[in-house]
Amino acid sequence: TSALEAGTYFVEVKGFSSSDTGDYRLETAFANGDDGGGSDDGDDHGDSRGTATHVAVPSSTAGNLESPVDSDYFRIVLQQAATLELHTTGNTDTYGVLYRANGRSIASNDDGDAGLNFRINRTLVAGTYFLEVRGADSSDTGSYSLEAAFADGRDDNNDDHGDSRGTATRVAVPSSTTGKLEARGDSDYFRIVLQQAATLDLRTTSSLDTYGVLYGEDGGLITENDDGNGDLNFRINRNLAAGTYFLEVRGYDSDETGDYTLEAAFANDG
Repeated sequence: TSALEAGTYFVEVKGFSSSDTGDYRLETAFANGDDGGGSDDGDDHGDSRGTATHVAVPSSTAGNLESPVDSDYFRIVLQQAATLELHTTGNTDTYGVLYRANGRSIASNDDGDAGLNFRINRTLVAGTYFLEVRGADSSDTGSYSLEAAFADGRDDNNDDHGDSRGTATRVAVPSSTTGKLEARGDSDYFRIVLQQAATLDLRTTSSLDTYGVLYGEDGGLITENDDGNGDLNFRINRNLAAGTYFLEVRGYDSDETGDYTLEAAFANDG
């Protein structure tokens, strides 16, 4: 029996003396009864970043620490900066650790929530993160529920348009597209493809105070506008070469929420 770090190991089997021959069976097991994580032998969530269970935000996910040394890993992807709230509910004494994608620890907590449950509240930039849920000490096992939410109540599962270039909604020109800033800090991205050089006119109509930002295909800023449409709606009028562009529609400040319509058209300069 030997305690080992994660990695690859080799076992050599040989006779005690050079004359020993015959059949044998090699038995392998974990001394603590754990199945090693990420397998189909009973562990509900993987024990490493590589075998982590993806969870949406918001969501509620059931978990179980099957053995005293079991850890459950969860993967969370943020499309934009947000304040993330993570905690467990239940009677198990849990401990939570939040990691960056490279495995560097960001935050940890023991009893920050009701009872013996951990709670982590952290403002994060867009990216991939991993949460480890384990027992507060080596004797803690049992079931729990992982609760993941945004502090401002935003719901990425119900977002009408993506919050990044990679999840942008493609819009034709000319077109009229409805949108909604569902919660504080929401941004809606749109992808526009020009087959030839043209003057593009982009604006919103709404009762909101909207802000528009036009990016190149590589994410480089081209131009931005606040109240160019004669009221609190933005308006961008720009002569552009053929190519792919992205438009971000957001509130002028982070409290702005509500419906709008994006108008995309070709126009002359001015």
